[in-house]
Amino acid sequence: MADELGHTMYKQQTSLRWVSAAQGNNGQVLTLDSGIPKWVTPSAGSTHEMLSATHTDSVVRTLTAGDIIIATATPKWDRLTIGNAAEVLQVSGGLPVWGGLIAGQIPALATSKITSGTFDDARISQSSVTQHQAALSIASTQVTGLGDLATASQVTHQNNSSASDVAQLVGDFNALLLAMSIAGVMA
Repeated sequence: MADELGHTMYKQQTSLRWVSAAQGNNGQVLTLDSGIPKWVTPSAGSTHEMLSATHTDSVVRTLTAGDIIIATATPKWDRLTIGNAAEVLQVSGGLPVWGGLIAGQIPALATSKITSGTFDDARISQSSVTQHQAALSIASTQVTGLGDLATASQVTHQNNSSASDVAQLVGDFNALLLAMSIAGVMA
């Protein structure tokens, strides 16, 4: 029995003797040929599609841009084709599917998380808008292009006018401006 560096020892099936198989070359792999260890150069293989008949654990398909590889219930590898515009990936029956987003699936977003941005007209009702009174007020210096306006002090000196009348008028005017802004009539 040869005991040389790199040799592989194996027991023959017929004689039950230990024998030495010579060392293989770089890049070779050890295989069995009729129960006898043998060093061989592996075949290069061939290129093939991932979802081809070469892979028995796959459904035979041709991949296209945007596909997602999924495991089916079979279980086999398969492709899920890309969804349509505005569709989102969902789960149905334990498998991924593309579908439209339903409003009830969107979790509520706390208003405290919205710090900036814009909304399309009529997306927010006037009754749900709350802001600081100072942000809704308008000063006479902000109003231009309307000709000569009477100031609050001038109006209070008119007959049959009081400061509370003027305050009510300013409040009504500010409410009108807010409603026009929300409706998209003015910026």
